[in-house]
Amino acid sequence: MAKLMLHVGTHKTATSWVQNAFMVNRDLLHQHGVYYPDRVVGYAHHGYIAQWVHLPDIYHVFPDTLAAWHDLADRYASRHGVVVMSSEEFSRSDHRVDFAALKPVFNRFEEVRVVGLLRDQLSYIQSIYLQISKTQQPPGWMDFLASSLRTNTCSGLFLNYHELLDFFANHFGTEAIGFASYSEASKSEGGVLGHFLRETGLSPADLPLAPVAPENANVSQNPLAVWMANVVARPDISTQPLIRAASDVLQKIAPDRSRSTIYTEQEIATATRHFARTNEGLAKRTNGRIDFTDATAFPAQTCVHRNAITSEAWVEMCRLLFLQQHSPSL
Repeated sequence: MAKLMLHVGTHKTATSWVQNAFMVNRDLLHQHGVYYPDRVVGYAHHGYIAQWVHLPDIYHVFPDTLAAWHDLADRYASRHGVVVMSSEEFSRSDHRVDFAALKPVFNRFEEVRVVGLLRDQLSYIQSIYLQISKTQQPPGWMDFLASSLRTNTCSGLFLNYHELLDFFANHFGTEAIGFASYSEASKSEGGVLGHFLRETGLSPADLPLAPVAPENANVSQNPLAVWMANVVARPDISTQPLIRAASDVLQKIAPDRSRSTIYTEQEIATATRHFARTNEGLAKRTNGRIDFTDATAFPAQTCVHRNAITSEAWVEMCRLLFLQQHSPSL
């Protein structure tokens, strides 16, 4: 019997990159006993859970979701190897997958493992804000952050990782849960993709994997530049010319800083204290795989913070935007 591995994200932990890599290398992986089912929209398996997590119509590809899962088991459960089903939507806190309804399907496999990555909450919140900004005008940052701290959720995603682990442990048992740190996985051999290949029992060094096109990685842009562009564009979606102008401003006001963050230094201190309490015991619970005790996502020596944006910086952005619009005719 095959084993079933549910890659449940979380969001903004290179999931798009991993999913695309598994899809591009699907035939090679099948030769090594790792099966990535092909009935996907794009390169992930969102369609298998679309009815529960309220995804857009494009993902509703199955008239009967349970029948689709049983068909999956018909095709793969009797094989030897690992079947990988990947969707970060498995790990939503608002619209949750009905794993109880899927238990008869899961029972057809030798075992089910739940794997995923977690990133420190401060960088996670900022990354979610940047993702939202790609398709819509997000809430104001201070309201966005305050809501995240108040509810321990962000855009329908868990920020209290004990609650996330409880959610999966209640359905699959503690021993089946295999979350790890996104930061540590990124630094491991082969990066995040190598981490998940090892979860399937493969060694990434032994596989001639086809490369993934860079445009298929859902990479975030300069955080503070996106925030500045959102402020100017409100209530509309910010544009690339706005983001480029803001990036140029940041380069001028902080040429020695390689990174930026939307947080002020005070907000970082407040959020760090909040999540230190939330994360208490997380390392022990995960046998050391996740430890955010010393997480410093935005060190002051390398990051320019939102409180560095002065009135002069806004004036400079206005000047650059004017030049973008009018310099060809001046």
